[in-house]
Amino acid sequence: KPEINISNTDYKVLDISWISDYPDEREYLLFDHKIDIETWILSSDYDQYYHYYHSTLTKKTIIKGPSDHPSYEYQITIPKNLTKLKQLIKEVKINRHNNSHNNKIKIKQDVDFGQNVKGLDKQQKIDLLIWIFEFAKNYKYGDKKPSKYSQSLNANIQHVMKQIHALYVPPTMVSEFMQ
Repeated sequence: KPEINISNTDYKVLDISWISDYPDEREYLLFDHKIDIETWILSSDYDQYYHYYHSTLTKKTIIKGPSDHPSYEYQITIPKNLTKLKQLIKEVKINRHNNSHNNKIKIKQDVDFGQNVKGLDKQQKIDLLIWIFEFAKNYKYGDKKPSKYSQSLNANIQHVMKQIHALYVPPTMVSEFMQ
């Protein structure tokens, strides 16, 4: 629960729980916050798997999830992987000359698995590559239609990758990825 007393924090929080149809739900609008997202849960999934989520979130114990739905334990790895992916994005400025002799600078983004990123070692980068590959393979060629959750995840990955021009993976890392 966020701090709502503005005398205790500079951040602004508006409790809008009163608009909820459910008395045990809490809803807040957060302004000017820097937050770390543990995961997201689609409301339709929460409704469909209510007992699983209620038990997992209120008792803080990891229990086996429904067989046709990603576990909460897996779900909390997703924002971490998206953050790691975002850390590997670097901006490159490209000078373009046009006929009017004006220099135009274009900024492109590349994902570079070879760059050094604090807190991200080689094995974590390989694990990230495997996660991206497995998700893409299962999303595109899975046995069944992607769930709403997978569609939501795909949209988040596309958002992170929307400006990406190239993805670089060092040859040694490719070899380890293939193994």
